[in-house]
Amino acid sequence: MLCIIILGCIGFWYWRDAVFSKEILKLEILGQDLAKMGDEIEYMVKYKNNGNFTLEKPKIIFELPENSLTEDGKTRLQQDLSDIYPGAESSITFKTRLLGKENDMKVAKATISYIPHNLSVRYESDTSKTTKIDIVPITLIYDLPSVLEKDKEIVYAINYFSNIDYPLEHLSIKLDPTSSFTVTSSAPVSLDNIEWRLPTLQKSQGGRITIKGRVTAGTSMPLHFSARLGMWVNGTFIVLKETNQDAQAQVNSVLTLSQTVNQSPDEVKAKTYTVTWQVGNGDNNVHNVKVKAVLPEGVTLGDSLNPESEASHFSFDTASRQIIWLAGDLLARNQTTLSFQVTLPTTGPANIISQATVSGEDQSSGITIQSSAPAINQ
Repeated sequence: MLCIIILGCIGFWYWRDAVFSKEILKLEILGQDLAKMGDEIEYMVKYKNNGNFTLEKPKIIFELPENSLTEDGKTRLQQDLSDIYPGAESSITFKTRLLGKENDMKVAKATISYIPHNLSVRYESDTSKTTKIDIVPITLIYDLPSVLEKDKEIVYAINYFSNIDYPLEHLSIKLDPTSSFTVTSSAPVSLDNIEWRLPTLQKSQGGRITIKGRVTAGTSMPLHFSARLGMWVNGTFIVLKETNQDAQAQVNSVLTLSQTVNQSPDEVKAKTYTVTWQVGNGDNNVHNVKVKAVLPEGVTLGDSLNPESEASHFSFDTASRQIIWLAGDLLARNQTTLSFQVTLPTTGPANIISQATVSGEDQSSGITIQSSAPAINQ
């Protein structure tokens, strides 16, 4: 008789485990496979009772991806659910903004625990959803010569710009140490010449850090400069964007620049112009081509950029009003073009855009070459 009871208990436990498997409560998370950093996304947790018993006192725990942005700062959410009857299905949604750099994989997890009717043991089912951050609409670029001279003061800048439709707070730019290069001063000032705290960035706002320093030792190896823009969250620095550039411590090429404007049809309250920069090159390949100009006060930078593929190489410092286009490398006897829009009030300033300058390094000698194009008025 005792053996029968023992076998019966063992059979009951096997039966219970078989019946109350994960298939009893079907659980899934619906959400985006790809996401742009800073955009609000929604996760929908769907669940269904595929069994013949009511699942009582269910509770859901939803864990947002690491370092997600929420209104109250919480990333682990818990909620009691109504009893789940046989065949019943329902859903619950959670919203957040993902924080991270390009290609980061962000994992959300959902767990629902419950007690099957007439049993006292609590069971649970869980699932997860992975979303890849494929776009980070932040620009972080160096304005740095590719050839540096030993014992001569070097001035370079790091430009940053946000196109995220969400205010970014607690930001910093951090530099990795660069061998044989010593930072002597900067604007704004940094206490350690490694980290610069940034103000809150709204959409279409940016700025610039200007750094002075010296190459302290001669070397045949390139000097590697790298910077990271990130956000401090609960004492942890979360990297959002990274940038790198190499410089070497050594002209037969000529860069040309034309700056033209075309006015759009007259509007009642404002005038819109399309500014076009065209850079031409001479007989040598040119590296690290940059075009700069200052937008006059009262002139507004538009959203249009052609070609759109240059968006990650284009920045606007809202404080100094300087526009920078990193055109990259330009082969000998080639040219490249960029167009963008600006808007002027009908009774506003006469200046459309200041003098523009282009610079680059002759690839064969490393010598910096430059030229300019005159300012344009109405």
